[in-house]
Amino acid sequence: MNIEEFKNKASGHTGYAESILLLASIIGVNIDRVEEKQEPIIADKNLETKYFKINPGQVCGVKGYGIGYINEKEFIKLDLIAAVNQKDFDEITIDGEPQLKWRNEYGTSGDIATAATIINMIPKVLKAPKGLITMKEFIPSIFL
Repeated sequence: MNIEEFKNKASGHTGYAESILLLASIIGVNIDRVEEKQEPIIADKNLETKYFKINPGQVCGVKGYGIGYINEKEFIKLDLIAAVNQKDFDEITIDGEPQLKWRNEYGTSGDIATAATIINMIPKVLKAPKGLITMKEFIPSIFL
């Protein structure tokens, strides 16, 4: 698709704010505001997948982010790049004392990870109390 089609038709990735607010809740902090944005990544050369061809100037992916602020300072930031010819990886960086960085060079397929999470949570959901609960309530039992 071209840039205009992307702007009019693409729903893109969802869940930046929800992920930030859930993570903040788990670690016990209050986020003042969340900013979310995504934009197209434009091909600068001809690209081809097993499904389609992409010409220069067409959209070849999406770049999105979510930022959670505390006192107008960035506290949690999520970045997503999903594009043709991009190296897949997952990375978590914690700016603290000590600084930590974890990186999975292989990337994690979102579809597979979602399906695996759902299937692996079935026994825990069956034992859960009635009512609305979030993943926050499951965290202690995930590691058992």
